[in-house]
Amino acid sequence: MTIENKRRAIFTVLSDVLSDTSLWEVMWHWQENYSDKPQFELNHFLGDCLEVPEIAENRSWLYRQLIGILMDRNTELKDDPWPQMLDYQTQLTGVPTQVSATENWGPVFTQVMTSIMSGLRSDSQYTLGKYLSDYLIKSDADQELKDSFRLWIAERTELNTSQMDVYKLKRLLNVAYIAICELLGPVKADKILSNAINETHSMFPDSNTDPRLLL
Repeated sequence: MTIENKRRAIFTVLSDVLSDTSLWEVMWHWQENYSDKPQFELNHFLGDCLEVPEIAENRSWLYRQLIGILMDRNTELKDDPWPQMLDYQTQLTGVPTQVSATENWGPVFTQVMTSIMSGLRSDSQYTLGKYLSDYLIKSDADQELKDSFRLWIAERTELNTSQMDVYKLKRLLNVAYIAICELLGPVKADKILSNAINETHSMFPDSNTDPRLLL
């Protein structure tokens, strides 16, 4: 299950008992500390939130609901709360809620991809690089980007993304995530992606190119 679907599942359950500030604080706690962890950590997650009365009073029930909804692929999930979470975060930190298409996302995207690669073994790095290269060859990406990507694979130079808008970069990152899921499984893929985003965010604090907006 992808981070997005796990987040939707958590939100589907918690939004029935929480609202407003408490809901977004708990959702962010999950996002930053548990989104890359396996399901059995959910009880620990709920234990972290016992200062919230609704969770303290319904912990066992919430845990059963969360496990049930995560295991049932046919359950109808609520929409991804990520936009609302970003709105809440904006109020606290000033991080924008919308991706800026006019900013230079090249250095940030390059660092995210570099961090992802650093979390893989050499054979997995090769497989991921080939997967992404094949994807770009079949896509409508500019030839300059294709050439730049091949050079990045070989030498880790900065990717030239001047001819590729941020929305296509988001798609390319998603393709990378799918490839890692196929290689290592979703739990490890989630952790690698989460670590890459967090590491890049610490290196590029500019809110206009917050790497979390690439998810």
